[in-house]
Amino acid sequence: AKALAGNTTKEVADVIAHLLSLLPADDAAAVANVRGRPDRRRALASRLAQRRCVADALEHEFSAVVLARTKGGKPFEASGAARPAGAENFNFNVSHDGHFVVLASDPALLVGVDVNAPFELRARNEAAGGFDGVRATFDAVLTEREWDAVEGAADEAARIFAFRRAWSLKEAFVKARGDGLAFELRRVEFAFCDPPHARAAAEAAADGDPLWARVLIDGELQPDWRGESSVLPRGHVVSVVRTAVGAAQDAWGGLRRSFGRPELPPAELRARLAARRAFRAVAVRELLPAAHARAYDRALEFDATCPPNEWSEPADAAAAAEPKPELPAWFNPANAGNGTRLEDDPMACVLA
Repeated sequence: AKALAGNTTKEVADVIAHLLSLLPADDAAAVANVRGRPDRRRALASRLAQRRCVADALEHEFSAVVLARTKGGKPFEASGAARPAGAENFNFNVSHDGHFVVLASDPALLVGVDVNAPFELRARNEAAGGFDGVRATFDAVLTEREWDAVEGAADEAARIFAFRRAWSLKEAFVKARGDGLAFELRRVEFAFCDPPHARAAAEAAADGDPLWARVLIDGELQPDWRGESSVLPRGHVVSVVRTAVGAAQDAWGGLRRSFGRPELPPAELRARLAARRAFRAVAVRELLPAAHARAYDRALEFDATCPPNEWSEPADAAAAAEPKPELPAWFNPANAGNGTRLEDDPMACVLA
């Protein structure tokens, strides 16, 4: 079962079958149609996380969650069922890349999230030609001021990392809006700034020293937008961007239909934008309905002699020996639930 975490060669067919059975037929088929074994695993974890997030936040049954997408591809809860007080504008966003699946949600503010893995972990290594190749390939992604900041980094590796961080924030921004790449990336610019609220140095260090960013659209500062970028294990970058819902309703008609307009007093809006919402790592077992947890445990006890299949781990020694990501200190340590250690769960690297 640990094959999903990349540290064993045992088969996972029983585990996958059980997890897919918890999804609607269309979702399960969509996961099965994803090309590439790692991408299929990430897609499966993403869909489980979305359904569990909606079920918990809106007090719905896991099996009754209905998901749809805006024209730009942003998922949203579409059952039409009543929502709890204070969650009328609930929305969420997901991203997966490299070793992680991430999900961010908010009861009132529009939210977008992006996780960006080191280029070396991608099938196509964008950094193979060094920073000059990155600059030539992605010249139209950043503004000139953003490129100046990136190029001011200490060395080539730092410049590539700075580019990935800036790019991740832009991805989170267009995902928050819900219109995706229909929004020209050069129209939005991120300027890193001090945290929006006072924080002791020791606390900042414990939180992983996130970078906060102010947002400019077409050169004008947007006080209702807030970005944040943090570093996950092994060089992964995760970025979250939030805004008042009304600020993005002109993006696509789907946003106006999907999300309401929050009536937040300015002081509450500022407080929500300033709040630090640290990610926590969860095991896949925590994403499942309680009634299915034991069935999942039984699925882990599969027959190790079952023949190889498309979900099997590659047999080469290099893949089997790849180290598992370590959890950073700023994760919430009380995240394993039911006494299960994260390292014992096959899909531990899920963030929520």
